[in-house]
Amino acid sequence: DIGFLYEFKLEAHAPLDDMRPEMERWANRALAIDPNNARAWALRVVIELVGPNPDFAQALQAALGAATRGPRDPFAVTALGISVEDRATELSLAAYREAMRLDPLYLPAPLNLAEALTYLGRPEEALAPADSVLRLEPEMPTALARKALVLIDMDRTSEAAAISHQLDALLKEDRNRIDPGRVSQVQDGVAISTGGPQERTRALDRLVGNFNTTLFSEYPPAYVWLITHGRVDDALRLMDARARAGHVPYDFLRLRPEFRALEGDPRFARILDVSRRQFDEMLAVIAEARS
Repeated sequence: DIGFLYEFKLEAHAPLDDMRPEMERWANRALAIDPNNARAWALRVVIELVGPNPDFAQALQAALGAATRGPRDPFAVTALGISVEDRATELSLAAYREAMRLDPLYLPAPLNLAEALTYLGRPEEALAPADSVLRLEPEMPTALARKALVLIDMDRTSEAAAISHQLDALLKEDRNRIDPGRVSQVQDGVAISTGGPQERTRALDRLVGNFNTTLFSEYPPAYVWLITHGRVDDALRLMDARARAGHVPYDFLRLRPEFRALEGDPRFARILDVSRRQFDEMLAVIAEARS
């Protein structure tokens, strides 16, 4: 649990170089005491994914180890969802829902569920888990950001703009409470949805310039925003780089209708091929674990 406190600090924008060694130190100490410690295995998932060269196969194996050893532990079950979300977002949904069933007060699970559903273009379903967190923690910055992004996808932009102002105030009050990349996403999303031509252009330029500049700022629906507003080349360039790094889920590309217009583009075909290979590699790890 001490290791997870460092992970939570990392999500609140603490330096990765300071947090990751502490996470690893406490995970290793826990496993040395008890090799079947499910939460230590769950923490290994995050350690693998936030490293300089993420090993998704190792993260998935650690997640399977966590869920096997702690099938009733929401930390462990959520780790399983995290380990597959960048390969097949649809598969992560069951893990997050199971973690919510196991412990309705474990807030990362509904937050992750809201995020995954938004990736898949299902914001109406994503709103309820985001709201369930805010009922318990009304000023939780990450939950506010998730809800704002859901509202943008639902075209409820005036509500999203109100949350954007709230997030900006929270960020000015304490920059360590939330990743600035999340706040920037919300601000840009509101500007893209409601601003005039010049404001929209500036927001799209910021979106491209800031993409993945902070650890937790990646937001796949941003590709959809770019495509919808005529920035196809930018979207494909970013997707190509992020797909090769393992961060463009295969089912996201297949299920979002906005990508259908790109199916004749050889650049999109290459991205789809890379993402499909990663999806197949994930399935092979799961099949090996099952056998």
